[in-house]
Amino acid sequence: MVLYALGHNYWWSSLRRSIYSVTAVYIFSNNQVDLVADDYYKKSIAINIDKGNLKLFA
Repeated sequence: MVLYALGHNYWWSSLRRSIYSVTAVYIFSNNQVDLVADDYYKKSIAINIDKGNLKLFA
């Protein structure tokens, strides 16, 4: 249970960081970097689903 909680917190902060990164990138940079950040964001979502932390999206 403790390990699950630690994993959950880790992936949740990772997802939040991804969202902040995407937001910052859209505000401060050009289209090419936007696409890179968007790709990172999608990979982060995919990683969360792979890890089974579907609670993040509930």
